This record gives sequence, structure tokens and C-alpha cells, in this order.
Amino acid sequence: MKPRVHPLIARARARKPAPVTRIPVGRPRLPDLLTPDEVAEQLRVGRRRVYDLCRDGHLAAVKLGSKEWRIPVVALAAYIERHTQEAAS
Repeated sequence: MKPRVHPLIARARARKPAPVTRIPVGRPRLPDLLTPDEVAEQLRVGRRRVYDLCRDGHLAAVKLGSKEWRIPVVALAAYIERHTQEAAS
């Protein structure tokens, strides 16, 4: 003897599932990051000066772990732009 199935359950099983619409999502592009040595070379200052700028909040940076620092390219560009405008006025 076959067990009885409730009519609502039987109807739900008979229905085809709705097609799944997948929205293509690309991986977000991470910002290009520079080392303090690379930034020091661009600004023509010492590496210690770059660390000081980051620590004082003048240059945005990301600290990885306890010792590694990385500076986004856009942060360096913004810093240069800010100081170019200050020097012009």
C-alpha cells in the first residue's frame, strides 16, 4: 500500500521549479598598492618620511600584520594633488 500524500504536497512536487536567474558579478578590482620604498622613490624622500606621513594620517595606508605597510596609488595621487594645490596658492 502506497502512503497517501497531502494534495498540496503533491501539487508542489508536480510544479517545475522557477528558473534561476544568475546575475553576473565580477570580482571587485583591488586597488593597486605600493610599498613604502616605491612611494619614497616617487616622492624622492626617505622611507622613514613615508612611514611618518602614514602614521600622521597625511598619506592613507593599509597596515598588513604588524610591520607591512601598503599605500594605494590613489592615496599617493591625492597626496600629491593636495600638496601641489597648496604650493600653487
